[in-house]
Amino acid sequence: MKRLSLSFLILFAMVCGAMAQNEAMYVYRNSNLGKLTFLKSEIDSVVCSQVDLQGQRHEEYVVQEIWTRDSVYRTLLSTIDSVSFATVVNICPDAHHPHAVDLGLPSGTKWACCNVGAPFPEAFGGFYAWGETWQKDSYNRYTYAYTEDWIDEVKIGEDIAGTSYDVAHVLMGDAWRMPTVEDQKELMDNCSLQETQRSGMNGVLVTGPNGNQIFFPLPGYRNYDEVETQGYYGFYWSSMLNTDYGYRSYYLYLGRDFWYSSDNYCSSGYSVRGVSK
Repeated sequence: MKRLSLSFLILFAMVCGAMAQNEAMYVYRNSNLGKLTFLKSEIDSVVCSQVDLQGQRHEEYVVQEIWTRDSVYRTLLSTIDSVSFATVVNICPDAHHPHAVDLGLPSGTKWACCNVGAPFPEAFGGFYAWGETWQKDSYNRYTYAYTEDWIDEVKIGEDIAGTSYDVAHVLMGDAWRMPTVEDQKELMDNCSLQETQRSGMNGVLVTGPNGNQIFFPLPGYRNYDEVETQGYYGFYWSSMLNTDYGYRSYYLYLGRDFWYSSDNYCSSGYSVRGVSK
């Protein structure tokens, strides 16, 4: 384990150096958290530690630490399934994300180039329960902030766009909000959908009437503490509650060759893509 860890650190340095002329992305798949991505420019260091997640010291290296500019991500070496590197292929004018992309939609609504919590378009971003503006370790009825049971009515509003419950508005700024069901329907009615892979990430390329494009990765969803269907499907919350079933909200369901509107329990851990005018 120790020799493997040291070899990995040498490989990391060599690959990052080789990609110095381009914006590189460090990707690793964790059996608990799914695929995580970091821009090379945001990583200060990658080190291995003999101290586990509970603070106990071992003779061998047991934890990998990824130090970024403002935080550290710690994961057990035993849960890392693979490590890879990719060069980010930009569809944005610069690296100052998020961008408000004008797709030429009738309403004039602009869509963000990347998910809430994502540093660039190919990254998955965060998983959020409907109406919550933070991430957590487990997503289920017991950890949901606004109900105590599956069928309790969620009473934070029928449309939370632009409110303190809107994760896009809270985390991205006042110019952004979660899309309504009508916004998502307008996107589906006026844009084309094409399966693609960008920087090693499975997803779909959405092309608007004016030819501009945005990329949707397929992050899957968080159920309890597990990531499900990652790389195959995307689940993107709207801002709107299903008033017929007050414990369910609408979302955009994305696959490699389909998309449609559906609804599910508000406590589910889904992605969010912001919009603006």
